[in-house]
Amino acid sequence: MTGKGKKMTAWMLAFFVLIAGCITTDTTVQAAKKPTKLTLNNKTAVMSVGDKLTLKVKAVKPKNAAKSVKWTSSNKKIAAVSSAGKVTAKGNGKVTITAKSKVNKKVSAKCKITVYKATKKLTLSGEKAYTLKKGETVTLKAAVTPAKGAQPVQWTSSSTKVAKVSAGGK
Repeated sequence: MTGKGKKMTAWMLAFFVLIAGCITTDTTVQAAKKPTKLTLNNKTAVMSVGDKLTLKVKAVKPKNAAKSVKWTSSNKKIAAVSSAGKVTAKGNGKVTITAKSKVNKKVSAKCKITVYKATKKLTLSGEKAYTLKKGETVTLKAAVTPAKGAQPVQWTSSSTKVAKVSAGGK
């Protein structure tokens, strides 16, 4: 290469280095806003031993704040929670699952869960069917197995216009 060719190459290289230095790209990462409030998809829940429930952050304030949380259980013998918010009921009792913001440790949300032993058998006593006149009442009775620690019986009517039933089965 001649002297002129070397000079021209040097000038072109200097020109490209100068241009490359002027071209910039924005590589800054915007930090997530700190949340001031978290809301979960459940505030309370009732579960039986062995059941699974997935808790999620439903909403966060401000809207564009970080939703990342750390999940904890107040008693892992009653219910355990995974890092993804999946709750597994392990024993009967009451437990609180807490989601604490990873960005703002002062912000958290809780779900209170009651865990019952799984009902193995439900037996109704009395007649299979009743015929009642307007104003008459009958009290229905049920036995649950296991007798201790199982979820209480919840009574409902398929048509409250025809018959209403109380929480006690009347």
